[in-house]
Amino acid sequence: MDKFYTKTKSEIESYKQLLFQVQSSLELYFTKNKCYPENLEILIKEGWLGINQNIDPWGNKFKYEAIKTKSGLVSNYKLGSNGPDGKSGTDDDIEPPINPKGHSFKNNK
Repeated sequence: MDKFYTKTKSEIESYKQLLFQVQSSLELYFTKNKCYPENLEILIKEGWLGINQNIDPWGNKFKYEAIKTKSGLVSNYKLGSNGPDGKSGTDDDIEPPINPKGHSFKNNK
């Protein structure tokens, strides 16, 4: 088996765990505030995430898009990673593990 493929597969599994932690923090934030944050830096600033927990295993910030209601509250979000190649919209992009249909950039194009 190709060593690069094995490393990338391992990184992807590690990433899914990190993304799960980010989504868990988003849901806890929502439970307390009745809305999602405008950006992931708010989660870090308020202690919901640790420093650099908004960074994927390839050194890139997670993609996060706050979806607002007409009144301006953030009622939903999209979350993901550009994957190992760092490019958006390619086959190695990674979806969020919790409710990917509702929170993925892939399904919401």
